[in-house]
Parts: sequence; structure tokens; C-alpha cells
Amino acid sequence: MIEQPKTVVDKIPPATFWMGVILVVAGVISLLGLAAIIVQIIINPEGVALMQWLTEKVSPKGFYFQGYVAKTPFQFNVSSALQYIFLGIIGLVIVNIFAALVGKFITVGAELIQFAGIQKTEQPVRKKEAE
Repeated sequence: MIEQPKTVVDKIPPATFWMGVILVVAGVISLLGLAAIIVQIIINPEGVALMQWLTEKVSPKGFYFQGYVAKTPFQFNVSSALQYIFLGIIGLVIVNIFAALVGKFITVGAELIQFAGIQKTEQPVRKKEAE
């Protein structure tokens, strides 16, 4: 027969363990989804929303930045190939940030699982006597 925890303190390790499991599973599922998106970008870039957003941002005129500096208008013109490269780098940075966040989910989940596995000792820890 399984012994049930009697106090709230006794319930913390199982709750910590299951929270860690949930974080690890969520992280793994998110990484698999990210991998599927990357494969889809390689196979069919037009079918991915991120790539559609990037292609919408590239203007056919070669006109990229405009604004005002000290009430003087300016325009910064670049070719469409350079626009694709620049926006592609931005897309990679976004994917990298997402992958880092998901990696932290997995790391924290594993640490919670490890923390839940630490058992309280029944006997007090004895210090070594200095000789």
C-alpha cells in the first residue's frame, strides 16, 4: 500500500516532480514543432506564415527605410536581394530566441525533477571531527 503524504510539506516533492515533467514535455513538443517549421521552410517556404510575412515586407521598388532626421526627410534604398537577406536574418534571430526559451523550459524542468528526487535523510548529518 502506498503511503499518502500527511502535510503540505510532504506534497511538495511530487508537485515539483510533475511540474518538471510538464515543463520538459512542453519543451520537447515545442522543439519538435519548431523543427517541423524549419523543415517546412526548406521544403515549401510559401506555406509558412513567417516566410509570407517576410515576403510581404520586401517592397518591389527597392525602397526600404524612410524617415526624418532633424526635420529633413531621408530614404534608404536597397535591392530586393539585400532586403531578403536582412529580413531572413531577423527571422533567424526570432527562431533562435524561441529555441533558447524552449531550451530553458527543458533545463528548468530537468532541474525540478532532480530537485524532487532529493530525499530527506532520517538521521542528522554528522560533521567530521577535526583531528
